[in-house]
Amino acid sequence: MKLLYNKKEFNYAVYSYCLMTNHVHMVIKCKDEFLSKSMQSLMIRYVRYFNKKYQRTGSLVQSRFKSKCIENQKYFLEVCRYIHRNPEKAGIELTQNYKWSSYQEYLGQGKRKIIDKNVLLHYFNNSLDEFINYTLKKTPSKDLDDYADY
Repeated sequence: MKLLYNKKEFNYAVYSYCLMTNHVHMVIKCKDEFLSKSMQSLMIRYVRYFNKKYQRTGSLVQSRFKSKCIENQKYFLEVCRYIHRNPEKAGIELTQNYKWSSYQEYLGQGKRKIIDKNVLLHYFNNSLDEFINYTLKKTPSKDLDDYADY
C-alpha cells in the first residue's frame, strides 16, 4: 500500500518489481526531478511502517537507492525478465510461484494493482502466453548477470 500511495503522489508508472529478502528491484517511469524525492518518500514510509510493526527504532536501509536509465526496448524487456526471474536465480522459489513479484500481477493473480501492464504486454502483442514464454525462457546466467545493475 505504501508503494501505491507513493506512485499516486509522485505520478509514476511501475512496470515490474520484485521484493527480495534484502533488496527490491523496480522498473518505473517517472520524471527525473521526482525520482529521488519519490524513492526517499517511499523509504521513509516503509521504514516507519516496518519499525512500528516490529517495535524497533533506527535505520533499516543500508544505502541510497541505485538507478539506471533504460534507453531501449531490449534493455526494458531484459530488465523486466531479470526482475521477475530474480527469486529463482537466488534459489528462493520458482518465478511463477513467487508471490512478492509483479509477475503474479501479470498473470492476474493476487490482489495488488501496482503495475501498469499495458506497456510491457504491448511488446508481446498483448499475449499473456508470449509474455510467459519470454519470461520463463532459460537464458545463460552470464546474460542475466549483465542486467543485474539495471
